[in-house]
Amino acid sequence: MQNNPYDDLFRHLARMMEEMAKQLPDQDAPKIIGCTIITTGGEMPPGFPGGEDDPGEISYEIVEGKDRIYITALIPASVRNAPTADIRPQEVRIVADESETVVPLASSIDVKHSFYHVRRGVMDIVCYKA
Repeated sequence: MQNNPYDDLFRHLARMMEEMAKQLPDQDAPKIIGCTIITTGGEMPPGFPGGEDDPGEISYEIVEGKDRIYITALIPASVRNAPTADIRPQEVRIVADESETVVPLASSIDVKHSFYHVRRGVMDIVCYKA
């Protein structure tokens, strides 16, 4: 049976991640946040926010930790102006040009200490729980 052409890539990637984890100081187990590998030929999976089913929404992913909530949003390449995140106590509003996506939060947020940044089309939002 022929191997998937991506098998070697994932094997090398796993080995590289193991080596990086060995170099980290002995703390809590390392976590990777905001990384999604989608091998669907460039199309968004069905039902994923911001996919073909919902063209006005911005795609995002939420990971909730013990004291923080991490939101990673994919900013479309067609956005002309710098996107912003309006962080509120119970929700985050991601605004890119005329598009606005509301991300409801399960916990109250300390707005003053929460922040976001955008790099290479990815918006990372870190919300500290109140």
